[in-house]
Amino acid sequence: VPIVIAIDDAHWADQSLTTCLDGILRNPRNRVFIVATTWPEEVNYSPQNSQTHPFAEWSLSIHERHANRNVEFVSLRPMTEFDRRALVRSTYGELAIQGDPPIADDVVAALSQSFSTPMGIRAFFDLGAVRSQIHHGGLIKGNLARLPSDLSQVMVAYWDELPGELQ
Repeated sequence: VPIVIAIDDAHWADQSLTTCLDGILRNPRNRVFIVATTWPEEVNYSPQNSQTHPFAEWSLSIHERHANRNVEFVSLRPMTEFDRRALVRSTYGELAIQGDPPIADDVVAALSQSFSTPMGIRAFFDLGAVRSQIHHGGLIKGNLARLPSDLSQVMVAYWDELPGELQ
C-alpha cells in the first residue's frame, strides 16, 4: 500500500518533519509519494544559501541519505495569466448571488495582475469589504480603488476587520 503524504507550506516546517520523513523512507518496503508546496515556488535552493529552510535542505540531500530509493522531484509550472484569470472568475462566481453584476474582463485582468498567486486571489476575495462590494454594486473598475490592491494591503485590511478586542 503506498503512503501518500501531503505537506502544505513546507517552508514553515522544522527539523521534526524531515526526521519523520527520513524514518518513513528508511524502510525500503515503503512506497512513498510526497506532495509538498513551498515558497518560493521556484525551487532554486543551494546548500550554501543560509535562507534555505529545513525541507529544502532535506530535499537537496535526500539522494545521499536514501541512496537505495528511487527519488524524483517534479516541479510544477507556476500559474499562467490564463490560470489566474480563471481563478478570479470562479471565485467571484462562488460569491456572487442572483442579481449581482457579472465581473468584467478589465477587472479580472486587474485582479490577476495585482494578486499573482492563488493565495493572494483567495485572500482578496475573503475580505468582508470585497464580499460586501460584490453585493452592493459589484467589482467594477471604479470600485477597485477603494479595495486593497496588493497582498500587503489585504493583510492590513484583515487586521482592520478584526473586532477591537481581538486586535
